[in-house]
Amino acid sequence: PITQLGANNDILQEEYADIFPVKKSERDGYWEAYKKTNEMFADQMFERLKELSNKKILKHTIWVNDYQLMLVPGMLRDRLIQLSNDRLAALAKTRKVDIKSLNEDDAEVKQIKDIASTRIVYFHHIPFPITAALRDIPKEEWVEILTSLRKSDQICFHVDEFANNFVKATKCFLKLNESDTAKLKQKTFGIPI
Repeated sequence: PITQLGANNDILQEEYADIFPVKKSERDGYWEAYKKTNEMFADQMFERLKELSNKKILKHTIWVNDYQLMLVPGMLRDRLIQLSNDRLAALAKTRKVDIKSLNEDDAEVKQIKDIASTRIVYFHHIPFPITAALRDIPKEEWVEILTSLRKSDQICFHVDEFANNFVKATKCFLKLNESDTAKLKQKTFGIPI
C-alpha cells in the first residue's frame, strides 16, 4: 500500500540515511500502516507454513529482508508458537491426557514442536543507526521493532559496525544486560561485489 511506502521511506529511512525526511506532524497513521503491512506479510507466510505443516513438510527457514519487514519475525514466531501449542493441546485431548504428559520423544509431538522452531533469519541491508539517531521515532515503536527482531534465530548485517549498533540499541531500548545481548545471534556478511 502507498501508506506503507510512506511509513518506510519517510519515517524509518529518515533515521538511517536522511532520505525522504518528513515532519513529525505528517507521521499520523504511518506506524499503524507499517504494522498492518507487516501483519499482511506475516499472515501470508504463516498460512503457507501451516499448509506445509498439514502435509507434514517441516523444518523450514524463513528469510526476512530489510527494514520494511522488521516486525515480521516476531509476528511470525508468535503465530508459529501458538499453532504448535494449539496442536499439542488437540493431540493431548484426542489421547485423553494432560498436555504435560505428552512424550517428548513421540514422533507426532516432535513434528508439532518443529512448527514452532521454524528457523527465521532477518537480514538488514542498510546501516543500522546509532542509538542517538533513533530519537525521532517513539521509544515504544523501537521496543516493538527490537523485540520482534530478537525473535529471529539469526540477525544479519553487512558490517560489524551495524551489528554493534543493533546490540547497543537493544541495550538502550530493551534494557538488556551483557549476558542478554551475548545471546543475540547477529552475524556480519560482507557486501558482495
